[in-house]
Amino acid sequence: AWSDYLSIDVRHKFLFSRTRANIVFDLIAGRIIAEFDGDKAIRIIQKDETVKVLVEDALLLRIKKAADDGLGQNIPTQAVMEFVAQGPEIPGLLPDIYKIELCYFESKTGAEIDSVRVTARDKDDILWWYELGRKESGVVIDFPTPSGGDTPPDLAPRKIDRDKKPEDRG
Repeated sequence: AWSDYLSIDVRHKFLFSRTRANIVFDLIAGRIIAEFDGDKAIRIIQKDETVKVLVEDALLLRIKKAADDGLGQNIPTQAVMEFVAQGPEIPGLLPDIYKIELCYFESKTGAEIDSVRVTARDKDDILWWYELGRKESGVVIDFPTPSGGDTPPDLAPRKIDRDKKPEDRG
């Protein structure tokens, strides 16, 4: 999706960084929809002008451009507040769903993507995160067992120092 964005000849004429974020998100959403079309384990949820991915009715993820604090950038709508608050249920969906963000960090110039991270959050607090494509080890987090008795896979996130800038972390 980033390569598709870079191929837009007039991209240097866009006045606002949110224009780039919206175009990149739209391109990512289109690729997600195409990639998982027909996959019975994946449900694409298109609602509230966004796309979320529900994996095996247990993991809900959304893709976001990262803010300076390492969290996905948001306008605090009701739908956003429901997603970012960890709780036992998401209204209108199944109980015991883990919610995560797949956040991409642009370089300071906006010319490339510096990193992509999987992040769990509770409102404005990062619970844990790990960077995709990196080989560093981290602490394995054991999630609480959902009421259905199935145990989700272990993840190896890295601990962060919220006082450091995102580019200085990890």
